[in-house]
Amino acid sequence: MKLDHKRTVLVGLAFLSICAFWQMYDNIIPLILTNTFHLDETISGAIMAADNVLALFLLPFFGALSDRTNTKIGRRMPFILGGTAAAVILMNLLPLFDNGYANGASTGKLAMFVVTLGLLLVAMGTYRSPAVALMPDVTPKPIRSRANAIINLMGAVGGILYLAITSVLYSQSRLEAIEAAGGCVNYQPLFMIVSAIMFVSIGVLFLTIKEPKLTAENQALEAGHPEWNLAIEDSAGHEVLPAPVKRSLGFLLASIALWFIGYNGVTTWFTTYVSEVMGQGLGGASTCLLIATAGAIVSYIPVGQIASKIGRKKTILGGVVMLAIAFGVAAFLNSESPTMLMNAMFCLAGIGWATINVNSFPMVVEMCSGSDVGRYTG
Repeated sequence: MKLDHKRTVLVGLAFLSICAFWQMYDNIIPLILTNTFHLDETISGAIMAADNVLALFLLPFFGALSDRTNTKIGRRMPFILGGTAAAVILMNLLPLFDNGYANGASTGKLAMFVVTLGLLLVAMGTYRSPAVALMPDVTPKPIRSRANAIINLMGAVGGILYLAITSVLYSQSRLEAIEAAGGCVNYQPLFMIVSAIMFVSIGVLFLTIKEPKLTAENQALEAGHPEWNLAIEDSAGHEVLPAPVKRSLGFLLASIALWFIGYNGVTTWFTTYVSEVMGQGLGGASTCLLIATAGAIVSYIPVGQIASKIGRKKTILGGVVMLAIAFGVAAFLNSESPTMLMNAMFCLAGIGWATINVNSFPMVVEMCSGSDVGRYTG
């Protein structure tokens, strides 16, 4: 069975826009909270955790809601378009409040920033599951690992675009000059560029991917291959998972929760950590993450091929080991550590994370029927 690479790349534009946003969010928002608003790490950490708390409710809800949606432009596309539009508007308000607070602190400005941030997180939560579910909607089950490798590659491109822009706009020398002058870092240009990336990506996706037509074609193909479906019909005619498959799904979801806890625990505070422990600023942190992303990019396609030979489970276990080694060694690094060792660990972390992500999502959606893809994605 042949994968339509061009179509998969275009579908991946949604994930590109999402990854560009979250890379910026995880890097910039902690700096704004601590440097501009001078919140302590407990309060700023609680605010940074809000996106994950909201995700617990928003992602499954909107994923399942998109399963039941039926419009002329498809099930997922209304959520993708509406969520992106709201996010683009809201995200550009944040640096305005940031700059305003730096020029004259007030509780009202802080409250407006936090409220806007909350609305932005809700906007992003409305379309993340539908955007990710679009790939399995238009891709047959046997080749979803290969398709997901390309989707993750597109996400990495979004991250690299952000990191490259940040490295240029906020180099260490420029940040030092701003600090020496007693000024405040203006993140407005960065937010505008990232919002433009999101707008263009979703625009191209909407114009090139005709969701209803492609979804219908894939459903017809899968209907001719009942052996692809792991669900069985109960006495009432409803599709249900056999007990062993349901048990496997439970363990898989628990694994996904655990490795995201570990990975997000590092990435959320990474820019602060690099600044305090490694003695580098935003530009240095972006360079480190760029190395990790580069490691992921070169491994996405090979990882999908390896999984097709040795199985997804063994491939994922290898990725978990690599990620654990990278983080374990990185815990002992400081400003005196060899640069080559640091770069090697960041690269290994990127490869390990890619190995996990490429294969875990197809394993989950393989256990569902076409009408439940959004719910399982959430």
